[in-house]
Parts: sequence; C-alpha cells; structure tokens
Amino acid sequence: MATKPYSRFTINESPADGQKLKRGDDHSCLLIIYGAGLTGSIVRFVAKEKISDSDAAAIFNKTATVTVSGNVLTGVWSIDSVETASLPDAGMSLIYGLQIVTGGKVTTLEEGAISVEADIVRTNS
Repeated sequence: MATKPYSRFTINESPADGQKLKRGDDHSCLLIIYGAGLTGSIVRFVAKEKISDSDAAAIFNKTATVTVSGNVLTGVWSIDSVETASLPDAGMSLIYGLQIVTGGKVTTLEEGAISVEADIVRTNS
C-alpha cells in the first residue's frame, strides 16, 4: 500500500467522528477502504479518554473482522451494550484512532472524537 487509501468509517450508519453513543446500546461499526494490495490487512480501532492512556487501558480496543473483494476492504466490529453499560452516568468524551496494518506497514486512517451519553432505559434484556 504505497499511498493512504480512501476510507469511510461509520458507527450506526453515520460518520464516526462526532458520534454520540448511548450507554447500554449496541453499536455497529463499519469501515470501507478502497485501494490496491489490501489482502491480509489488519484493522484496529482504539478509543480512550486521554491520548496518553495506553492502548491496553483503552475503553474500546477492537480488531475488525476484515474481508477483501478486489480493491475493496470491508471491516466490521461492534461496541456491545455490555461494554458501555458500566460507563459513567454523566457520559464521557473519548478520542479514537483507526489504523490499518498491511504487509507490515502501519497507516493511520482516521482520528476523531466520540462521546458516550447516559441512557434512560436501563433494561438490556
């Protein structure tokens, strides 16, 4: 992958940057990348409170399930209700980073911010 590929990252079918996620809800993440040489790629998503927090201490640390067809990579993962249910009532602001590793080369695709807001209905079954 010689150049940074074109990508689109959504959470719940809307652009990820600026998203407000409801605590206790399930959230679907989708990444689509257009570019050559994407077979064998690994996609990582990390969201944390401070940039200085380690990835191991991140609130969300995910590796996408990846499929490649031609020059299109599709990555999917979820942020599940059990992962957000114990987050603070007052909500929280998170920064996130999204990267791809292809052939040993690491490329940052996107960085941004999301927030987790308190939910009113607390029954998740």
